[in-house]
Amino acid sequence: MSANNVWIVKEHNGKFYGWDEMAEENMNDDEAGHVRILNYESAMVEEDTMEAAVKKLEERGYLGYAEYGVDTSGYLPKDGLPIKFVEGNGNVEES
Repeated sequence: MSANNVWIVKEHNGKFYGWDEMAEENMNDDEAGHVRILNYESAMVEEDTMEAAVKKLEERGYLGYAEYGVDTSGYLPKDGLPIKFVEGNGNVEES
């Protein structure tokens, strides 16, 4: 059985935030204009370095590993759906 998950890491204001997410939405969602929204306030980890964020994701992630590894591209790796990163105040940051 496939885990189908990815660890998303994004640098924002000098910190590295991480989420354990599914690696895709639904087929053709990107063509329909859909996006995945990740809020910094709901991040699973917040660390000073990328390495520390990944280490914390290894500890806190749902499975202890990510089938699609660590991704910093701003897109879901399996279907290319864009990710929008949102601050607590609702501002959307382009990936």
